[in-house]
Amino acid sequence: MIKKILILIYFIILGGTEFALAQKNLATLPVEDEFQTLKREILCKTFKFLIAEFYGHPEIAAQMDCIVLDSIGKKIPEGYQEAKRLWLTFLNKSYASYGRKTKARTSKLIKDLNTELTKLSNRGEWLGNLQAFQVQLSETNNEIYQQLQQGTYIRNPTEKQDDKNININTKKEENKMPAIYVILLFLILAGGIAYLVWQNKKLQEQLAEIDDQNIERYSRIDNRLDAFTPLGEHKAILLRLNFLNEQLSAINEEVMVLKTRNQYKISPHELHTKRTEHLEKPVFLPDMQVYYAKFSTEKNGFDAQYFITEPTSLHIFKISINLNYPAQAMIRLVERSEFQQNALENPEELLEQVCVFANEPNNDARIINLENGLLEKKNNIWIVVKKIKISFEK
Repeated sequence: MIKKILILIYFIILGGTEFALAQKNLATLPVEDEFQTLKREILCKTFKFLIAEFYGHPEIAAQMDCIVLDSIGKKIPEGYQEAKRLWLTFLNKSYASYGRKTKARTSKLIKDLNTELTKLSNRGEWLGNLQAFQVQLSETNNEIYQQLQQGTYIRNPTEKQDDKNININTKKEENKMPAIYVILLFLILAGGIAYLVWQNKKLQEQLAEIDDQNIERYSRIDNRLDAFTPLGEHKAILLRLNFLNEQLSAINEEVMVLKTRNQYKISPHELHTKRTEHLEKPVFLPDMQVYYAKFSTEKNGFDAQYFITEPTSLHIFKISINLNYPAQAMIRLVERSEFQQNALENPEELLEQVCVFANEPNNDARIINLENGLLEKKNNIWIVVKKIKISFEK
């Protein structure tokens, strides 16, 4: 029995050594690097095709280099607005909802690129060339993906020379004949390392499988949203879902407070504070800037140079500016009760210029927004175009 175990260990050591050497010679990439490499090649060919066929400048397209992803956008000449817009649209897209499925992510990228290129022109010649290019792009995607999986993809010309130098050095080392005990020690160490590498690879595969299963549950919803909503609204919907989840968590906390209200004797004012403490937490929206300000009677509006990023008892107007429409903004009143005390004590002085009262103030406890207001920027002063409709509550 012991002899069989020793023989088995010997073959494991030999096999582990060969496995370690084979792993050393492979040039495969991590999953995210695979996607970034394929994305760079796909975008490079797409923008070369766009400049050559759509703009009619093949000589400029031939001069574009794609060694680094960011360099593609820098090589687009000034005045090519459609190409610039397309570059900004796809620069940061990662299709993370597809998880570790590199082929699915790049196929989705090619599909979205074809959709955007189709919108540029309805000329028959352009659409015909685009259809042929779509086939070429898919073939390129498949070819490079196979190279990445087999470890034969060369990212730059210097890698071939480096591989030759490594092979030469390896052969020189193999020609050396150390003492027998050194060889045995090396084989034992190599076998142990190979075994650890094999165990680590198995663990990584198991973790990756669990990760894929978790991502698959969410990607089903994500893919449905992607199928039934325009591409530009997809990210906004996800952000909205996250915001609704935060609101749901706040409501659950409120339910827990109500269940223990008799135990801890929470006052209505404290309860409202707990209900609204999530309202002024910053929510990241890529196309939105949020400021807090106070009304200037001297300038009959809101002065942009006095905007701040956190509410106070004086800066109780929340101004949301959409970067796509920088001359207009939405305005509402901060609903946190701890910031409303001055406004409740002096509503005519602090609120009347900006708000429409749905009821008369009379020693109230808080103020609620009924309808948002609208501002318009003129000479760096935000003028009230539509007042906020508010109500006072006990």
